[in-house]
Amino acid sequence: MKVRFNGIQGFILALIVHVLAIGLLLFSLDFGKEVKPQRMDAEPKVIDAVVVDQSKIKAEVEKLKEAEKQKKREEDKRKQEAMEAEKRRKQEEQRLKELKKKQQEIKRKREEEERKLRQIEERRVQQEKEKQRIEQERLKLEEQKRREAEELARIEEEKKKKEEELRRREEEKRLKAEKERKRKEAEEEQKRLKEEKRKQEEAKKKAEEEKRRKEEEARKKAEAEKKRRAEEERKRREAEMAAEEAERNKEIVASYISKIAAQVERNFNIRGFEPGLKCVLEIRMVPGGDVIGVRVIESSGDPRFDRQAEIAAQKASPLPVPDDVKLFNQYFRTIRFVFKPG
Repeated sequence: MKVRFNGIQGFILALIVHVLAIGLLLFSLDFGKEVKPQRMDAEPKVIDAVVVDQSKIKAEVEKLKEAEKQKKREEDKRKQEAMEAEKRRKQEEQRLKELKKKQQEIKRKREEEERKLRQIEERRVQQEKEKQRIEQERLKLEEQKRREAEELARIEEEKKKKEEELRRREEEKRLKAEKERKRKEAEEEQKRLKEEKRKQEEAKKKAEEEKRRKEEEARKKAEAEKKRRAEEERKRREAEMAAEEAERNKEIVASYISKIAAQVERNFNIRGFEPGLKCVLEIRMVPGGDVIGVRVIESSGDPRFDRQAEIAAQKASPLPVPDDVKLFNQYFRTIRFVFKPG
């Protein structure tokens, strides 16, 4: 069964392996020199070794865990980290295999180095170098932590920039919407003012038309009134003229009626009748005075008198009438008068 390591576990394992390798190297001997056999009564020599401070390692591990937790909060990098962890795991497995081989080689070298005590000074120099290398590793870890902190700061700065950009875009969107709203309101106001102006112009036009209509009506009414007054004046004048003419005609008619009555009386024989008899004759004539009909419309009470009056009117034809045809037609086609001889 394959054992899978996440990023932090792989890093810890790599760190432990490095520490073990350093420990093994500290006890290794020089390969180039032979090992001299030691005398049993010789005093054992002290070998300097470097003790790794587990608390520092633990502190580093804790910091790395905290850094890993910080990374894991970045959800958008989760997949990428998983891929990188898998890659590191495979690399670590390969490195462990190689390390195992190196350990075997180191063991062999250590056994050889034990036989080469004369190489202790050289080994001390190598230990010093190793200490320097460890210090360099420590500095590298600190540099890595610094870079990670800078990366986190960069990510936070990018986040702030994105949030600021989002706020800016939202503000631009809001301002654009506000501008659009104001533009629409302005358009609506322009439409309203235009419509109001159109209505005012239309009302003004209607008022002008109404004014012209009233003026026209007033003019027509004035003209009609003028015509009416003129017509009334004309009729009044005609009536006056007619009255004057009627008055003149009345005199003319009275004159001719008197003449006609006198002419009829000249043809009437009054002898044999009682004095004071009278009747009303109706005589119909044609132009020129020729009598075409006579009748008594109001009797005298004496049929003989009435009959004799009709005969006298017939005998008196043609009767005196005016030459004016209009006057004749108006007054003399049929005349009535009181016939009272004597």
